[in-house]
Amino acid sequence: MKLKNTLGIAVLCFLIGVAFLLFTDGVMPWNRQPAIETVLEWGGLAALPVSSSDVVIRTKGSMFSRQVILRFECDSIGIEHWIRSSKGLKDKQYEKEGSKKTYRLYPGQAGAMGGTVIIQERQVVINMSWS
Repeated sequence: MKLKNTLGIAVLCFLIGVAFLLFTDGVMPWNRQPAIETVLEWGGLAALPVSSSDVVIRTKGSMFSRQVILRFECDSIGIEHWIRSSKGLKDKQYEKEGSKKTYRLYPGQAGAMGGTVIIQERQVVINMSWS
């Protein structure tokens, strides 16, 4: 009876772990840096500014498509330097709505479909997709 309970608990823990990996958009700590590098490569973007903070990365999609959303905050000097250093942004026109600038990066690089970079004050949101 004790072996049956232990086996049941082990199976339950395994199923909860699988569900967590399949149904969350979070990135595991060991995948964080590769996910950041991937979204930057897909957009032709420079490395994050040294002064960036509050970096959050999420993923969505399936085995046939992937969406990576990276958000960070930075001072305006760091953001301007980052734009000039990013070949995917430096010569692009952007749409401006109030204090929000939206860059459309279509097609993306390294096989990516493309995406957007939205800059509003100190916050930058990169949203890139691959299929």
